[in-house]
Amino acid sequence: MINSLDAAAQLRVRIFKDFPSLDIDARTWNDLVARSQTNSVFQTYEWIASWWKVFGPERRLLVIAVYRNERIVGLAPLMVAPARIGLPSIKFIGDGNADYCDFILTEPRQPVLQAIVDWLATRRREWCDLDLNNIPQQSSTLEWLNPLCASHDMPLLVRRYVD
Repeated sequence: MINSLDAAAQLRVRIFKDFPSLDIDARTWNDLVARSQTNSVFQTYEWIASWWKVFGPERRLLVIAVYRNERIVGLAPLMVAPARIGLPSIKFIGDGNADYCDFILTEPRQPVLQAIVDWLATRRREWCDLDLNNIPQQSSTLEWLNPLCASHDMPLLVRRYVD
C-alpha cells in the first residue's frame, strides 16, 4: 500500500486552459474515467468536448491533470465561470447540464485530490469560490474536499448531492 505522503510527493500537475493545448486523447481520458469511482458518461472525453464546444465560449477552460511518474492518475474537468459581480467561480465542466460531476481520480484518490486543491490554492486570488454541483453521494470527494479546502481557507459550495 502506498503511504499518502509518499504518493503526494510523486505527483506532478499540468494545467490546460484551452482545448487545442489539451494533449490527453479520448482513449487515455476515458480509461481514467473507467478506473475512477464515479465512472459517469458525463465525465467522458466525448461528453466534455461536446459540452465545451456548445457552452464553452462564454467560459475559460481549467483542466487540471495529475500525473504519477508519467501516467495520468487524475483529472479535474473544471472551468472558470463568468462572474455576475466580482471574481468568477470555479465549476465542473457541464455544470447545469450534467447529472453527475466529479473529479476523475484513481487510487489512491486522496493525494491526487490534494494535489488539485493545492494547485487551486496557489491561484486563489483569481476566483471567489469552488462551486461544485451534482457530486454523487457515494463519492469520496465529499469526505475529503471540505477539510482540504478548509486547510487553505478556500470557500467551497457543494449545493447538490445526487444518488
